[in-house]
Amino acid sequence: MISTRPLFRLSLLAAAVIASGCASTPRVNSEVARLQDQLRDMRADERIAPYAAAELRDAEVAVAFIADQRRMRAQDFDRNLYLAGRLVNIAGAEGLARYATKVGQDLDRER
Repeated sequence: MISTRPLFRLSLLAAAVIASGCASTPRVNSEVARLQDQLRDMRADERIAPYAAAELRDAEVAVAFIADQRRMRAQDFDRNLYLAGRLVNIAGAEGLARYATKVGQDLDRER
């Protein structure tokens, strides 16, 4: 008589592996993805990245924190997403403002 017990255990193990793989796949919120895209674009922008390195780093930490939170309460997630978005906007504004100041100083020197 052939025992089906090892086959049953193997199928249970396979089901557990598949289920754990699905459970560990992170859900990416579209707003988080948008913020990540904005940060990537700002890092590539020569007018922003060199002039707002600290602000970009702070914004990246905030966005990474939000992206990593899978079990955060909805209210906390929304509040933290809002704050991360503001940090991204601040980084962009600071970088552009410092760039404009530098360009103005360069033009003054040339004049």
